[in-house]
Amino acid sequence: SLAYFFGSTLPNLDAAQASLPIFTTICLLFAGFFLTTEEIPDYWGWFSYLTYLRWSWSAFMINEFEDDFWKTSGTDNPALDQSYITLSYYGLENTSKWNCVAYLYVFGFVFFCFMVLALKYIRFGSN
Repeated sequence: SLAYFFGSTLPNLDAAQASLPIFTTICLLFAGFFLTTEEIPDYWGWFSYLTYLRWSWSAFMINEFEDDFWKTSGTDNPALDQSYITLSYYGLENTSKWNCVAYLYVFGFVFFCFMVLALKYIRFGSN
């Protein structure tokens, strides 16, 4: 629905094809895997919550590392488990993957609503 939103708000296909990769690249920078959420400057911190890639990547990381496969055998100390170390490095140790999935559905619905509004109210003149 993000691509439909960009396609419906921009005047032609070339503008949509140029702007969507730029927006996605900016989202990649603030998703949390190039810069952890603690390393993102405070004045850009708000944007990391508004990028859909943060929530999809967080859900993937939690799903991958919450399993017992990554746990160190023979210890009950969570600080020694590889899964806990990895999730805490990225600041995801107290995050629910289902909350991340819910945020993704919200983003999809919001972009869909924006696309419908753009198709209804934005008109470009014919050439």
